[in-house]
Amino acid sequence: MKKYTYRGVRRAGKKDGRNWRWKFWPFSKSPKESQPEQTQEEPSEFEKELKEGSETIIRRLLIAWENLDTKLKPIYCKLLGKIRGLKEQLPREIEEARWAKDRYEEAAQKYHELLPSEFSKKWLMIWLVFLAVVEFPINSIVFSIFAEGTILTYIMAAIIIIIPLAAHFVGHPLRQESKIKLDWLLIIVVPIVIIGVVFGFGFLRAQFLSAVLSRIPVGLSISPAAATLIFLAFNLAIFVVAAVISYWGTHPQNRVYKNRKEMFQDALEIFEKESGDAKRVSQQLADALSELTVARHNRDKKWRWHSEQANEVKERAEFSIAIYRKANMEKRPSAAVPESFKKPPLKADIPENFQTLEWECPELNLQKNSEEK
Repeated sequence: MKKYTYRGVRRAGKKDGRNWRWKFWPFSKSPKESQPEQTQEEPSEFEKELKEGSETIIRRLLIAWENLDTKLKPIYCKLLGKIRGLKEQLPREIEEARWAKDRYEEAAQKYHELLPSEFSKKWLMIWLVFLAVVEFPINSIVFSIFAEGTILTYIMAAIIIIIPLAAHFVGHPLRQESKIKLDWLLIIVVPIVIIGVVFGFGFLRAQFLSAVLSRIPVGLSISPAAATLIFLAFNLAIFVVAAVISYWGTHPQNRVYKNRKEMFQDALEIFEKESGDAKRVSQQLADALSELTVARHNRDKKWRWHSEQANEVKERAEFSIAIYRKANMEKRPSAAVPESFKKPPLKADIPENFQTLEWECPELNLQKNSEEK
């Protein structure tokens, strides 16, 4: 379309309104019919040109907008779908977090109803390991009295360090308020076994030392019997001390306490996870809503610019036609108005896409319908 200025439109109106034209040679005025003719009902060619030209520009604007909207609308619809999903997910996450909170509070109340043991399991293990470490070198010395240290001596000493561990299986069940058959069995059998093992090792070592001393006299101030008594007294004392430590380091309702502690820890873990999920979904929803506002504003802004440009082109064409008609009437030989000028001026058609902006996302509706089915 040729771009017309205000002066250009007036010039075209005056030219068509005159009933003469300039003749090139000889240079003079040549008569002609004024355009449009007096009885002509159809719009003038110039008005048609203005209308068609403006519609061409509007179509170009529409194509530019549609190309741009192929990027803008998918972003908007994607965020809209994301928000719809998050809005459906958030109530479930909140309900799950509320359920996890109730379960955690119930488990915490039951767990804290039971006071912990006098000292923690960590300190119980430290003391038992300490007794075992102390017992090993002393038993090694006792076993090696009147004889040279051998691998057998250390093996026997290493076997004896099971005493603190065995004592734990006496102190632990002894502390329980509600004892089961296994508890009574351990309380009775373990001390008998330990005393038998200690006396057995002591007796064998005493016999061995007596046989050695009968063949090889050694000038020592301690007899085999005394060494055996020291060995027995020391290991039994270790056993008793370990049993006492295990007794005070064990909860009197250990099975119930352990079960409630596990339930409390599980409930706490679930509560932290569910509350974290609810916070995460809530934050994602807030972020998506902010992004949707930006995407909607950006799309609306771009559409308004193209729509306003189209309407401006349309109004400019209508204004140019009005100027054309006015200039045309100024130069017509008579004041009679042509039939075509008695009709409203031609108006360029504004596409529907520039009249209202479509915000529906058909793909989301199809997805929703498929989910409902």
